[in-house]
Amino acid sequence: MRWSILLSKSSRMLLLAGVLLLAATSAAGCGQPDHKQQMQSYGHDGYMGLSNSNPNIPNKHSYLNYGSDGKFVGELIKKMDGVHKSWIHFNGEHLVVHLTAKPGMTDAQVKQLQHKAEETLQYNMPRYEVRVKTSR
Repeated sequence: MRWSILLSKSSRMLLLAGVLLLAATSAAGCGQPDHKQQMQSYGHDGYMGLSNSNPNIPNKHSYLNYGSDGKFVGELIKKMDGVHKSWIHFNGEHLVVHLTAKPGMTDAQVKQLQHKAEETLQYNMPRYEVRVKTSR
């Protein structure tokens, strides 16, 4: 059976008009707009990783790395009395410091040096889990 027989003339005209309207609408959606869109970038306001909104926080490549952290730990250890030698090791978020106490220190003084070093380093290096070992 043919569709033309089942549909009346007015129904065929409405169907044809609907098909043409659908085709025109879909073709219009694929067209280019008359104006050109320009890519807009984010301002340097601290978002999208372009900069920091607080310029006093050091976050460049020269900060927050093992080299600069190691130098800072070394400076802190040099200020402590009773340290003969030191050894520093980073492992991810762990900082292990081995201190060799000066000769002639008692066990209580070595324990106090260890406690002071652990406290000082943990306070100054909060992003690490600090462990201090001492020996003579």
